Amino acid sequence: MKLSRVFLQCLLFAGTVAVCHAQMLPGDDEKPPVAIGVLANYHSTNHTISGEQLQGISNCCPDFASTDGTGIAFGALFEYPLSNALRLTLRGSFQNLKTTFSASQVYGKGELDNNVIEVTTEKQLEANLPVLMLEPDIAYRIFGRFDVHAGFQASYLMSPSYTFQEQIVSSNFVFASTGSKTRNKADGDIPH
Repeated sequence: MKLSRVFLQCLLFAGTVAVCHAQMLPGDDEKPPVAIGVLANYHSTNHTISGEQLQGISNCCPDFASTDGTGIAFGALFEYPLSNALRLTLRGSFQNLKTTFSASQVYGKGELDNNVIEVTTEKQLEANLPVLMLEPDIAYRIFGRFDVHAGFQASYLMSPSYTFQEQIVSSNFVFASTGSKTRNKADGDIPH
């Protein structure tokens, strides 16, 4: 499952790069022009977080199950050709890795229509992870439109935050302490 997600991300990245270069048609011995452009990227990510890391949350579940999230990154790129086959590229982008974790558990037993049933709660944690990224690389054209890229990605996690609540999902029941279906609402910063 994770391998297919990685392949999809690589495919989307390759498609973005191909679109950016689609209009650059240099001659065999001509040096291409400097290129400036915008970029967009749709991505899928996998997240895991420990509930014990978040202060201010009344949470008896030590770990939420891992979850998937999706989002869009956008930014700008600058490309400087050193020759017809060799280029330096710099990309800068912003993305918000937003995702929701949930964990269910049996809260207790309750009576409904003269039957004793299990009452289930769900804890929901929504995480916002805004990230700035800088990606310098060097590209070498092997043949035709086939390029090999080598570089790295530097990212800065800006102000990660969360919101949390516990909710009864079984019908006709409320928390005695609040008189409503929700309790333990909290929000704050995620330590990093």
